[in-house]
Amino acid sequence: MTFNSTFFIIILCLISAAVAYDGIKARDYAIAHCDKKNHNTAYPTFKDDSTNFASQILEAGGIPQSAEWYCHKPCNKNYWREMTLGSSCYKGYEFTKSWSTVNDLYNYLIKNEFARVCDLKDLKPGDLIQYNKKKFNKKKWAYDYWHHTSVVIEQSPTNPKLVDHSTDRCDADHAHAMKADNDFRPLCIGH
Repeated sequence: MTFNSTFFIIILCLISAAVAYDGIKARDYAIAHCDKKNHNTAYPTFKDDSTNFASQILEAGGIPQSAEWYCHKPCNKNYWREMTLGSSCYKGYEFTKSWSTVNDLYNYLIKNEFARVCDLKDLKPGDLIQYNKKKFNKKKWAYDYWHHTSVVIEQSPTNPKLVDHSTDRCDADHAHAMKADNDFRPLCIGH
């Protein structure tokens, strides 16, 4: 009985250590790869690249790829796998929607308890802010359009410094991002 209990505790400790998030490593990766000339060629670059870049940063900070959240070369998928897992191919890379799209990344991080929605003042380097534009359809009904993910590189209670792709900003801030959007959700990763 003692052996089994000790073994179980050791396994739990190893699992917890395996998913510890290091926001400083994440921030350092973000700064190193934020502009076009320094994109990491181990990953694709999309036209709208903010969530792909945020996923790279999360991985650099210690969140491991999984069957639900990944990006790799080569693309070896077949039709059945595409339909069931929601993966796609682009420029020879295979990736999941949760790796590359705003809402799917949010849902993955929340469901797997890697992140929680928090206050702006609680954000630390390596955390995320996702942005929303309220849009209207032809009948003038409003709907949410979560379209962009930025990564915090410097704390501030009201205006954190950010990096992102799509526009390759290496020194943006939250106030600038909010000029084009009407809502946001801060995501604290691992704390």
